[in-house]
Amino acid sequence: MTRRCCPDFQLPNVVSKLHVIIHRVAVLSLAIASSVFGQQPPYDVFPPAEPPSYRVRYEASTNAGCVLSGFRLGAYSLSLMRDRFVYFIVSLTTAICCDRAFTAELKLVYATNGSGVYGHKDTPKLPWCDYVVHDPDRPAPRRVNPGPAQPPAPAPADAIWLFDGKDVSAWRSNSWRVLDGCFETTGEVMPRTKEKFGSFQLHLEWQSPANFKGPWYNSGNNGVIIHGLYEIQIFDSFTEKWAPDGQCAAIYGQTPPLVNACRPPGEWQSYDLVFTAPILADGKVVQPARLTLLHNGVLVHLNQEIYGGTGHLVLPRPVTVNEGPLSLAGHGCPVRFRNIWIRKL
Repeated sequence: MTRRCCPDFQLPNVVSKLHVIIHRVAVLSLAIASSVFGQQPPYDVFPPAEPPSYRVRYEASTNAGCVLSGFRLGAYSLSLMRDRFVYFIVSLTTAICCDRAFTAELKLVYATNGSGVYGHKDTPKLPWCDYVVHDPDRPAPRRVNPGPAQPPAPAPADAIWLFDGKDVSAWRSNSWRVLDGCFETTGEVMPRTKEKFGSFQLHLEWQSPANFKGPWYNSGNNGVIIHGLYEIQIFDSFTEKWAPDGQCAAIYGQTPPLVNACRPPGEWQSYDLVFTAPILADGKVVQPARLTLLHNGVLVHLNQEIYGGTGHLVLPRPVTVNEGPLSLAGHGCPVRFRNIWIRKL
């Protein structure tokens, strides 16, 4: 249980803000570099308000760990950009500079009601509710048994197959492997679709590994990332009691699911998702994005507003696009996917 807590040292507020600013400068550098080298960096590589390599922050407490964290991010960028070596240099330098400070950041704490839920209390307050980001004292969704796993669901006639058990040609930046008819996560790379989507209906089935031996924050950790902005969390919330707005089926860092419909690790689960893209006028959102989601056939979001781009430990980010690729988050846990199809709305 002790490994779930960071050191007691609290990062000074000015330093916390500084490393975010530095990271934003790095993102701007990537954008400038892309104009020089003729290739746009994908939306989902460097979320602009999100510190780098946060997934390994609990382990990167030494200089060696810091370099390792930077290398992971740099290698991630390089694998996406292939021969765009400048991306690797910029991301590696940024990660090494920022990640050391970030490791000493926010401390994990338990909920005051003794439930065993853990999260943060020193994160920003969400403006639409009484809780902070990843607040362990936010009411935890009650558990609902969704029943046994079902066979793969058939696709409608007008569906676009993203993965049918064999073909991965719909995806770019893909280093994942096809194994036993499944699309299995490999490393930190996030495959994303070649095609962009606005509003859509999406079906996918996924399986977190049984008896996972890695750190708690990678337990079944993955996600569906829409437009490179909005992450719908995939996580082992059957086992782990991570903060309600970070648990499985949450709109990450914003809205918990109505109920916890997780099956145990090793069993197949499903998402049926209806996403309504935001409406923009003059570059501003006039109608926000909304989400309806069934997790294992159980309704967990009903026309829920998405307040902005999602991120870890941060408030929602501004939205300036109403279409984009669909991505799957590579968090280093070998989550498997099957039967992924989408319908444009």
